[in-house]
Amino acid sequence: GIYILGWSGEIVYVGQSVRVGKRLYAHIHARDQKRPQRLDGRSVTGLVFNEIWFQPCRIDLLDERELELIRPLVPQ
Repeated sequence: GIYILGWSGEIVYVGQSVRVGKRLYAHIHARDQKRPQRLDGRSVTGLVFNEIWFQPCRIDLLDERELELIRPLVPQ
């Protein structure tokens, strides 16, 4: 499925996986290996999130659906 990680209503990451639970576990345990991000006016290291949204999706549509969600978030 497709998952969205958020911080207090702000989307910080959109991803896809056929094993979402395993993927989220990997995000949580790799926080020190990720890029810095700014949250609540402060800089933090890692992919920090306090909200998770999940959307089931057929495997053959994962790439398309993920791009539909990412495209509006990318600065032009």
